[in-house]
This record gives sequence, C-alpha cells and structure tokens, in this order.
Amino acid sequence: MPPPFRDAIRGRPGGGDSIPKVGRRPTEPFEDQATRSPASWRPLVQRVRKGLEEHRRSSAGAVEVLLAAVDRTLAGLPRGQGPALGSARAERQRASIRLVEAALGLRLLEIGCTLRVEVLGPRGRRCDFLAARGDHTLAIHVKQMPAAPPSRTFDGRERAFESITRPVAVALRRRPMTDDRWRRLLPELRRFLELASVGEEQRHLDARGREVLSARILGPVPGERLRLIPVGGGELDAGIARFRRLLERAHGQFLSEHPNLILFGSVVERPAAASLYALEAALLGTQVERWDRFPRKGHRVAHGRADDGFWHGRRHERSGFAGWFAAAAPEPQRPGGWWDRDALLEAPRVDRDAPAEATSPDDVRSWLTALLGPAQQALGT
Repeated sequence: MPPPFRDAIRGRPGGGDSIPKVGRRPTEPFEDQATRSPASWRPLVQRVRKGLEEHRRSSAGAVEVLLAAVDRTLAGLPRGQGPALGSARAERQRASIRLVEAALGLRLLEIGCTLRVEVLGPRGRRCDFLAARGDHTLAIHVKQMPAAPPSRTFDGRERAFESITRPVAVALRRRPMTDDRWRRLLPELRRFLELASVGEEQRHLDARGREVLSARILGPVPGERLRLIPVGGGELDAGIARFRRLLERAHGQFLSEHPNLILFGSVVERPAAASLYALEAALLGTQVERWDRFPRKGHRVAHGRADDGFWHGRRHERSGFAGWFAAAAPEPQRPGGWWDRDALLEAPRVDRDAPAEATSPDDVRSWLTALLGPAQQALGT
C-alpha cells in the first residue's frame, strides 16, 4: 500500500502537497553573495593582494590584472555593514566576483600554475583563466555562487527531527507562528518526515493563505539519520534553475582545445548547504525514486536522478568537471570541492567529436585535488 501522502507523480520535486495549494507560495530567490556585508571582506582583500605580490614573477601579466581588480575592490569597499540597493548592489556583485577571481588566481599560483586571464575563445567569448601546470592546461570558467535566502536557525524541536533513523535530506522552512500551533503541527510533521516518499511536500498555511511551514523530502543522503536543509521547496527550485542558467552560460564560453572546469565562487568560508544541494541537483539531476531497478541491499526503494540535469545522458559532453570555491576559507580548511561527471553518472560521456587533449581526465582530477581538495561524493542515489 502506498504511503498516505502521495497525490502526484512519484519523485518529482513539488509534485504534491498534503493540503490544497492556496495563497502565494514564498519563493525568495537565491541571491548573489555580494549583497551581504562586504565591509567584512577587507582582511581577505589585503591577504589576497599580499599573496599576489609574492607571485609577480611567475605570471606577471595575469598578476597585474588580478592586482588591479583587487585594488578596485579595496577602494570600493563600504564602511557600513548594511545591504546595498540598486546600482550599489550591482557594484557589490561585480566587486565580489573580482575578489573571488583574484583569490582563485592566487590559489592557482600557490599550487604551481602559470596563468593567462580573459582568454578569447572561438565564439568571441572570454574564458576567465587558462592555467598551465607542467605539461597540462585547464580552462576555468568562474561564476558567482548564488547564495540561499537567509533563514532562521533551527531550534531544538526542529533539530530533534535529525534523530529520525532515515537517511534522507529534507528542505524545511518555518516562518513565525505561535507556540501552540507549532506544538499541534509537530506530530503531523514528524509522521510526514518518517513516511513520505522522495519529492513529496507538506505545506501549512495561516488563515490568510500564507505559507508558514513547508517540508519536502529531497532524497537519500549518506549516513543513518535525517538531515535538515533550511530552505523552502519553492526557493530550492528557483536556486536549481538559476544554477542551470549559469552552467549553460559557462558552457558557451568553453575552449574546444582544452579540458574545461566550471567553478562557482563566493566570498564566504563555506557555501550554505542549500546552495551546494541546488548546484549538485542542477548538475546531476534532481533525486527521484526508481521503479525500473532493484534497490540496494538493505533498502526498500531504489533511487536515481531525473533527466533534468545539466550532465544528463550525452548532454554537454564537453563538460566533465564542475565545483565550488570559497574565497574566505580559513587555513587549513580546503577551499572548495568538485564533482567528477564520469565517476558519478551511470553513462560516462563519449564525445567522439572532441579533439585529443594533452591533459587527460586523470590529470585534471589530480590537479583539482591539489586546488580544491577531494572530489565531492554525491548524495546517495
């Protein structure tokens, strides 16, 4: 007998609500990290500038370009901490990506690369970095990491759900409500978290039809217990769509004669869990239940990826690697992570029209491990 929550296509995100869809669903978009407190960037800017000065000899032309970008960022840093609006917000976004690129350039120099910046590609579009390390070359395309909407911190009652012995990720968003109502909702929400299928969603509205609570089962994760991600289902959908658009834009800038890396950067110590989940879903596809295969040993249901991923099937076969870079990551923390298409998907890419590359996929893997740390392990599928 199917679980009692199913009222739409199994495993499709946003496919079903436990209550009628009434009122406006809040879908606060993922925004650029640059809109948040850039006055705190000053120590990072100074550290990056000092590091670049020490590498002037190895890639003089590229270092001069990066230093100029750092100086523009430093000169434009605000004194206050509040968010900017209009043109000031746009300038902060530009300053943020300049700082990310400068910090990444420094990181590349630190692992022994020589750099060229703003390399013109065959379509007239520019590649952010052409990095050489020994006999190997990698084209790197840097995009701003969209940040998840700000969310309240989970309290003890919500954190108690993470004791549920069910290894799935759940997008959970709760807005202010009375303690009495929250206590009344807790048993129903817990039952949903324990029994609902991947892709199913429960929403609760107030008397005016405004959403006050939403929970969506996203998919399996490593481990034994439930994991909460502080974001609403609609917000997560918007974030995944935005990552897909940025991936497409980066793909249009690929250099055909080199392996290419798409890298999402932000001026933070580590991106939010919701941002990393949205990026992985955009790359690999959203998680779904699969009824055309046998489940793994010890599991009742098989899981896989939908066909909406940037890397699905033979889609974008020239793209084999993508990752994230946290410009403000403190030492000795690794500053990023990366996904390896061929290691994660069932059907490795076979781009028969691609020219032979002097830099092999194994060379790229070794390089990315030095640059960002170990490869990302995808959520359990």
